Amino acid sequence: MNLSLTRNDPLNVELVRPDGVALYAVSTPFKMSGQTTKIMKYTAGDGSDAEASMDEIARINWHYIKTTRIIYKGEILEVNKFLPRPKKFTESRCFVAPNGQTYKWKLGYGWRLKTVGPDPQIVATYHPANKRADKGRIEVDVSVLDFLDLVITTWVYMEKTNRDHGGQANGTSAS
Repeated sequence: MNLSLTRNDPLNVELVRPDGVALYAVSTPFKMSGQTTKIMKYTAGDGSDAEASMDEIARINWHYIKTTRIIYKGEILEVNKFLPRPKKFTESRCFVAPNGQTYKWKLGYGWRLKTVGPDPQIVATYHPANKRADKGRIEVDVSVLDFLDLVITTWVYMEKTNRDHGGQANGTSAS
């Protein structure tokens, strides 16, 4: 599945299927400090109306002095516990999905989400916007669709922190 970004801003963007249907909306009101990002998922109505509703799946409370917190499915988690680094001095971060598998976001040209283990498989790839493509996109393997909310939440965190640390909007590393 491919999700296109409507803007080149991971904090204020909609993620849209190829048929034009929006699946997620990410919004971050501007504040000088203590910003909070909401990640909302569009859900189909009961079939009686054409309107879709939105459910909040996650909230990220950004902090620069203390630890950033992610509220995911009602649970408040410090980012270093929710998305620990596999080793010091790396941009990569890992998480354990509901299926028990550990996944790692790794930066290259864009982000790649891989399984952790003896035979790592790429299960999601963020293709940043470039001169040929006005909008970025996230390509997701069917194996992670059951926890796509978690994949999107962690991608928002990874891309925002990459840009904060000097990484370019095109997904390159902050070297």
